Amino acid sequence: MKHSSEWSIIPVLALCLVTFMVSSASAATYYLSPVGDDTATGSEDQPWATLEHAAAQAGPGDTVVLASGEYPGVLRPSSGAEGAPVTFRAAERHHAVLTGPESGYAVVLEDAEHVQLEGLAFRPATPEGRWIYGERATSLELTDLHMDECERGSGIRMIDCADVRFTDCTMLGGMAGNMVYISDSERLIFEGCEISGSAHALLLFLPDRSVSDVVIRACVFGGLTGRTLLIDSVDYLLFEDNIIVRGFDGGRSADSRFGYFATNSIFRGSRVYDNWGTRLFSIAPYRDTLDFGRVRVYNNVFHGNSADAVTVRNHDNIQDSIFANNVFSENEPFGSERQIIIHEGNTAEDIQFINNLVEGSIELEGELHAAADLADGEIVRGTVAGAPGFTNADAWEHLPAAGSPLIDAGAFFTQATADGEGQRLVVEDAQWFYDGYGLPGERGDLIAVGTADNVARIISADYDENVLELDRALQWGQGDPVSLPWTGHAPDIGVVEAGAENLVPPVVVANPYPAEPGEIVTLRAIMPTLPADATVRWHLTDGTVLEGAEVRHSFEEGEWGLRVRVECTDGEVVRAAGSVVVERPRGADEPLIHSTFGPEDTEAWWRWQAYRPGDTEWRRGEINGLHAMHVRAPEDNRWMPLRTNPRNWDIDRDSLITVHYRISEGAPVGAYVEAFPNHEGTRRVWLAGTEAAMPLPGGREDVQVLIDDGQWHTLHLDARAIREQWPDVTIAQRFAFEGQWQTARSEVSEGDEFWVSEVIIGPNDPR
Repeated sequence: MKHSSEWSIIPVLALCLVTFMVSSASAATYYLSPVGDDTATGSEDQPWATLEHAAAQAGPGDTVVLASGEYPGVLRPSSGAEGAPVTFRAAERHHAVLTGPESGYAVVLEDAEHVQLEGLAFRPATPEGRWIYGERATSLELTDLHMDECERGSGIRMIDCADVRFTDCTMLGGMAGNMVYISDSERLIFEGCEISGSAHALLLFLPDRSVSDVVIRACVFGGLTGRTLLIDSVDYLLFEDNIIVRGFDGGRSADSRFGYFATNSIFRGSRVYDNWGTRLFSIAPYRDTLDFGRVRVYNNVFHGNSADAVTVRNHDNIQDSIFANNVFSENEPFGSERQIIIHEGNTAEDIQFINNLVEGSIELEGELHAAADLADGEIVRGTVAGAPGFTNADAWEHLPAAGSPLIDAGAFFTQATADGEGQRLVVEDAQWFYDGYGLPGERGDLIAVGTADNVARIISADYDENVLELDRALQWGQGDPVSLPWTGHAPDIGVVEAGAENLVPPVVVANPYPAEPGEIVTLRAIMPTLPADATVRWHLTDGTVLEGAEVRHSFEEGEWGLRVRVECTDGEVVRAAGSVVVERPRGADEPLIHSTFGPEDTEAWWRWQAYRPGDTEWRRGEINGLHAMHVRAPEDNRWMPLRTNPRNWDIDRDSLITVHYRISEGAPVGAYVEAFPNHEGTRRVWLAGTEAAMPLPGGREDVQVLIDDGQWHTLHLDARAIREQWPDVTIAQRFAFEGQWQTARSEVSEGDEFWVSEVIIGPNDPR
């Protein structure tokens, strides 16, 4: 039986007694200061100086308080004990800054147990610095940490760890790699965190099938410069009340999708919006060890993304998974408005879509269908077609307005298999519900059985036998619906149960969105019922903490996460997440992109994609006094890509493309503009190429010739040329200047190369 346990009272009492004795015997508080002295006593008025000395002295039950300032070196805490952790805490939150060693991690937790880090900040002193490393570590509490400026990736690396909880932590930025990378670990919780601005992925679980029992709750995943999640075959994963926002097909990301490969898992109550690229929730296993089995995806909102929301490819590892009560709205607006793509070969035993609201089309087995035409099939049924009726869709306010078709339109998750009473409920499918996974401090779901007011909380679940153990006795009849608590005559679709009287996560809204730098932004945590005794606390990316259901704040330019914690006096807590974009208006003559590839060009690393597809050589460097991106084929028949995928590229406003380039003799190089794909496929027009790249795909006769003489030249293109073939295109997805591989890859020879020193995409012709 999964996730069940029995305890004997005698060992528990003995454990409590031992814990009390340990914590009572040694519970000292020591102090640390950058201007302290390791020969001092470690008292508040005679603090120590170094992390190394403090770690050597502090033991079970001890607390080390760090004064404001910077701390170089490595913190290697000793182990605490059950009930008596060793704690390192900032005297003033985020003002004790761990800068770490010249290379490596500021905190190392190897074979450490019962360690707490609270309120610390991490800012590596060198590009080779990182934040936290854990190996064979258990019982870690990492709370309210602020981490940024990790350039080399793997800012947090966990291997063979267990019982690790990240709460209210902020992890920002990264020019390479994965920001948080976890392997061979179990019983992990990420709650109220923000992980934003990575290169390859924000959060990576790898190798496949090496991580289990994970909760990711009320977190902000902001792609900003790349894609968001890569979750590779985690067993028992609860992903709830998060946002996935501003994902981007960046220079180190390979594409814009997020990966959610899991078994026996739940993805619910989350909002996926304002992401940019051609792929999003992609259920397309590209290894035989990537699984999507017994996954329940429900009561989410997928809204306003440039890609289709969900793509499902045929694979043996996709089994018994269901999407229910979700909103799919205004996705792929620049293509065929496809909300869902289900490829040929899938069956209802593999995947089902039940009672989802769909505004747009569905592609099923290669055929495009209006959502209303796919309401009664085996794979897709119960579809509600039309607009969701949000209170303010433009501001990402994903609440149902009065009369919204989301209300009472959802499906009940499962049903009781027989008449019964008591605390042991057998249902048709227990996979819909969370039982706490045995994690400390976690509780199972509150559910309703038969009627909306017949509620109980799940203590444990046997997912194989479909048995729910409840915290109180109920009565039920065979066939009675079992679901999360609902109002009205059926559950609602989307992230809000309208009229809910129990405490539920709010919808976090910022207005205006986007805002201008310095502009006052109103932040609201909106919920059907806010108890009078509730405290609403906000954690913002910039470190600000605010209180109130509605607050006001001004931001600098950037993309900011908003995390909310609602707590009642009885200890009940819910959390939620939101975001706001703050940007100055672009001037009428200001280019959309101006890349120079020099040291001052801080955007080139995420704007330009050179390492995919294929395996080529690329680097930013200097040639003949010019800074440039250099791309070279290390062998014959290799790709030589250089691509950019600008957000919101309106080709009527930003029609002119200028490229300063140099190409080696005989290299097959071309330039193209590409629109977002539609159900017919890729929409790409080649506008220029070298003689070796000819003929270019598409058969255009008026293409420009790129000069391959090893000298510098300037190319001028008009992006509106794509409308000669696709007249309705107004928003472009990509510009590429690259080794022309689609039809002439066999012409690429080892040593073929090119340089690009400047690219301008904008409204003005520099000539």
